[in-house]
Amino acid sequence: MEVAVSELEVHNVLAAINKAWRDGQPMGMYEYLHPDITMALPGFKQKVVGRHTFLASFVEFCANAQIVQYSESDETINVVDKVAIATLKFEMIYDRATYRARSVGRDVWAFENLGDKWVAVWRTMIELKETKENRKSTEN
Repeated sequence: MEVAVSELEVHNVLAAINKAWRDGQPMGMYEYLHPDITMALPGFKQKVVGRHTFLASFVEFCANAQIVQYSESDETINVVDKVAIATLKFEMIYDRATYRARSVGRDVWAFENLGDKWVAVWRTMIELKETKENRKSTEN
């Protein structure tokens, strides 16, 4: 397996995952997630296990938040045999019913090659900083 081709394939899968939830269609991520995907929550004290639970967290976010701005930078993908680690910096501003939040950090994903496709098996966010302000102060 050529590393450059694998890196591009992983990039495309990660882009599809992120596009799905940003477009408010988190179930579009389904085919790119391993059934046993695990997400370590920031701080690594809790985790979300399983594709359905993982997707439910994105469904909840999409149902209750409006993305105002989102950007990614500094994507890095490393492939060794059938495993890939992808990281990227993100910045997002989103509105919930009572507040506006600004979230910045680094997304870290692990992928496994199942022969005919790459699937996400693990995710966390590091260097996460989030600030919130009352929505009334943003609606001037």
